Amino acid sequence: FIQNLTSKLPTTFVLDRSLNRNLEQLINVSTYLKHQNILVEVLVNEGCLLHCPYKINHDLLISQFSDQSIAFSVYTHSIQPSIDIYNANTTLGCLKDFKNNPSEIIKSPFIRPEDIKYLDEYVDIIKISGKVKTPQFVYNVYNAYKSRTYNENLLSLLDTTQIFEQDLYISNNLFPKDFFFVTSTCQKNCWECKYCEQIFEKVHFGQIRS
Repeated sequence: FIQNLTSKLPTTFVLDRSLNRNLEQLINVSTYLKHQNILVEVLVNEGCLLHCPYKINHDLLISQFSDQSIAFSVYTHSIQPSIDIYNANTTLGCLKDFKNNPSEIIKSPFIRPEDIKYLDEYVDIIKISGKVKTPQFVYNVYNAYKSRTYNENLLSLLDTTQIFEQDLYISNNLFPKDFFFVTSTCQKNCWECKYCEQIFEKVHFGQIRS
């Protein structure tokens, strides 16, 4: 669609997170963008459901909570006493799905710090998620991706599922070396494959409390 644009092309293009686990398509899109002198950026640690059905609503909510306008301040003040965002998400949203089937965490299209090296040829900018998190969370994530290694709980790096890290430990250093290639070249036939379920059983300790 880029060739049909009449306005000035962007200098940077943030790829949809679904391409993180679709290596062939990521390479194709990246190659085209680079030929247009457009920088390629990927979001590596959002950690939400693969093809999350709640994504549009959550993106809108996050953008609204980032709004510092007086109008939105009045709006949020009026609704906050009656809305419990966490409980709403754990009973109706994606966190409910993760609680019911925590192996879905492995299917999430995150990219581990160790696997960034496989994207060096195609990606110019690594984007981290967590602008509504604490400064300590952002600092921890930044250092992990800068050093390209992390030997602790993977959930400590994932924006969406970090909320479970006190109950569930996913050992990042127990992932197989070919994890990125297997998950980024598969056909996403999760109901038949069961690879991510098998990985989850090998790398996790504890369980999410009800």
